[in-house]
Amino acid sequence: MRRKDRSIQRILSEYFLMVSVVILVLSAVFLITIQYRTLRTEAEDALHNICIRIAENIELQVEQMDTIALNAISTTNLREDLEDYTRSGSQSAYRETRLRQDITGMLTALRGMDFSIRQLNIYSMDGTGFGAGSFSGLLPYNASGEEWFQQAAKADGRIHIAPALQNPVVSSGSGAQVDQNYFALYRLYLNNFRTPMGIVEVMKNYEEVFQTALSPGGSFDPSIVVYSAGGEQIFPLVQDGNTGSYDYYSEKDMGTHTLRNPVSGNREYVFYQDMKKSGFVIAAAVPSSRYMQPITRAVFGIVLLLLFLFLLSLLISRYLSRRLSLPIRTIDTFLTDKETEQFAPLQMKDTGVREIDHLKRSINKNRDRQKTYEATLLNLKEKELQAQMLALQSQMNPHFLYNSLSSIDEMAQEGMTGQVSEMARSISEILRYISSNREQQICLEEELELTSLYLGCMKLRYGDDLIYDYHVEDEMLEYMAPKLCIQLLVENAIKSATTQLPPWHITVDGYIGKERKYHSREFPERQEVRNKWFITVLDNGPGFDPEVDKRLRLQMDEILKTGILPGLQIEGMGILNIFIRLYLLDGPDFVFDFGNRPEGGAFVTIGGFLEEEKS
Repeated sequence: MRRKDRSIQRILSEYFLMVSVVILVLSAVFLITIQYRTLRTEAEDALHNICIRIAENIELQVEQMDTIALNAISTTNLREDLEDYTRSGSQSAYRETRLRQDITGMLTALRGMDFSIRQLNIYSMDGTGFGAGSFSGLLPYNASGEEWFQQAAKADGRIHIAPALQNPVVSSGSGAQVDQNYFALYRLYLNNFRTPMGIVEVMKNYEEVFQTALSPGGSFDPSIVVYSAGGEQIFPLVQDGNTGSYDYYSEKDMGTHTLRNPVSGNREYVFYQDMKKSGFVIAAAVPSSRYMQPITRAVFGIVLLLLFLFLLSLLISRYLSRRLSLPIRTIDTFLTDKETEQFAPLQMKDTGVREIDHLKRSINKNRDRQKTYEATLLNLKEKELQAQMLALQSQMNPHFLYNSLSSIDEMAQEGMTGQVSEMARSISEILRYISSNREQQICLEEELELTSLYLGCMKLRYGDDLIYDYHVEDEMLEYMAPKLCIQLLVENAIKSATTQLPPWHITVDGYIGKERKYHSREFPERQEVRNKWFITVLDNGPGFDPEVDKRLRLQMDEILKTGILPGLQIEGMGILNIFIRLYLLDGPDFVFDFGNRPEGGAFVTIGGFLEEEKS
């Protein structure tokens, strides 16, 4: 039983569940927003705690080094012995030896059993120094010219920390590891009159001081960069002037925790922590993808629930929409399928939807009308084409007869009676052939035989002054061409060549393959590398007049552009006649070219695709 017709609007109103979906989405967005803000705060606190823990560890290392430096400064005997040792010429050799031993011993005692302190050195202001640790004794170099020495002196007793350096005693053959980097702390000590007396240097392994920065741990595993109070990067190591990381210190005072890292191209979250004792600043950076990972995992449950509910709604709506849109999709497939027969009717059962059933009936009625119109149009087109071809061909007959009679008249006036008789017989055979059928095309073999008869007539007229030859491949003889096209090209070539002094040379060149070039001009549209056949007629006349060449090309371009053919004339339509007939027979997919040859004379080329290329 046929269902009652319903409108699309009514069907949509019954199936859509928009209200429930909107409520679901708004509820999910609210829950996710609350959860996101909570977890975002927790993530910020966790990253900030990592910064604090790293800062406390580094401060502890610096404080330990500074304690040893202060102990050395407060050891009066150590300072006095160093002062005595540096007085030139005031001590005996024995006394100097005892002073060196005493200074080294006191430094060793101050260093104690803390093996994390790799080197403890003390220097006088002239650069003479003693050390204990990787190297013990009188240091084999003068430190007064070192940059850190000058900066420590300017610190006026405050802590000075230099960038990572290698222990200079390595060059003295102390046996220390060559590529070992050290972190050094310096303090200038003064006498009671605040006169600089010397500098104490405490050194630790670089990796040991920044151990927590190397492995910050935590779920974020942030990138840690440590800057001095002046903004100079001291961790990670700066090698050859390349910090290897973005300068986060320049963003410290911007008041934001998010930035775009131009080095990595990633968006990052950055937190800073100031260190009071050392003045260092720690920057902890985490790519946003990693920073948001805990939040993403926490929200994942809500998202899964949302996706499940969305999936359920999607399945229901998909089922209903498919049921509703099936007729529309059937119509669309029918109209867009290229393999569907052009005027086949739309085969589809009534859907019960008033608009769709009306559309189906309208499509079938329209295709029936189209079929009728197309048949009528094709019939008219075929008749029009036949009429045009017959008109063009009928134009050729009087044209050929007119020229032939003119040649006979000239030969009769010159008393060439025998040649006139023979030429009349040849022309009679040609006219009989022309009028024997109404075919628009003939094979190239018949066309070439007809052309040979005509050339024989012209040979009678001009004798040895006319030279002609053929170069045509045998495989071409079975291809079809418009009737009288080659004969007309030869006739035009003779007419052009005889305006100059003999001999007159006419060549008919036929070949298969890629088009040959008989001139220096380029025609990119004729350069397709495809199999074609070509017939070219060449002469040694004066060639095409530039104005005639331009006029012909404009006429041909206009025909290809508009499809409108010019009015027929007896004179001046030879080459254009052949162009039009090729266009009518093969459409725009044909070969036609003409022009002047660099060595003199003109050429005209016609052709077309081989049969297998057309198919």
